[in-house]
Parts: sequence; C-alpha cells; structure tokens
Amino acid sequence: MADLKRSPRIMEPLDDELLLEEFLGAVDTLLMRREELRSNGPQRIDRIVRRVEVDDQYDIAAAARDFNVSAKALFTRRDRDLAGALQQSAGMVSRGCQGRLVAKLCREMNRCLDHSPSVIASARIVSRAN
Repeated sequence: MADLKRSPRIMEPLDDELLLEEFLGAVDTLLMRREELRSNGPQRIDRIVRRVEVDDQYDIAAAARDFNVSAKALFTRRDRDLAGALQQSAGMVSRGCQGRLVAKLCREMNRCLDHSPSVIASARIVSRAN
C-alpha cells in the first residue's frame, strides 16, 4: 500500500513544477484537465461513497481506479496515493476505514482544485515569456 504519511513534498496539492513543464505552451490543455477533474471528480467520489455504503468491494476498487486515472491527468500526488490505497484495500479493511480514506480523498481533490488557479496563472506567465 502507498505510504500516506505526510512529508513536505506531499503537502503540496499539485506538482506545480511538473505541471508547468508538461503543459508549457499548452495552457488550454491544462485548463481542460482541471475542468475534467472539477466536473467528474465529485461524481467519482460519490460513486465510491455509495459502494462503500453497500460494501461492494469489487466496485470500490473499480471506482477508485477510475478516480486515480483522473488524478493522474493533473499529477495530483496525494489523490493518486489515496485512491491507490483505497483500491488496494478493498476487501481488506473496514468500511469505516474506507470511509475515512474517501473523506481524505475528497478533501485532497478540493485542495488540488483550489490550488490549480495559481498553477494556471504561472503557466500563462511562462507561456507568454516563451
């Protein structure tokens, strides 16, 4: 299972440097990926919550895997780690533990979305300079 202990590197919601490097000159793509997470992320988390409530371990893993794909689109470290832990823990931990992981996942997704405007502003500055 992924190491979910907090470290200074994990405290950042997004990997700003990697995002700026990856999307240099492609601010529209960065905006599109953020919008995808903003519009689909909550529904994907809701799907996980519903599966945890009915104790559908197979679908918990599948829903966490789907969320993980969205998180990878924006290089969201902590979201990937949490979704991966939830996916791997399906059937091995209590619903209470899974519920806590989902709550952390939701909080982290919101942190990423709250932080993304500053990354986009930086990307626009870098794009104009090039």
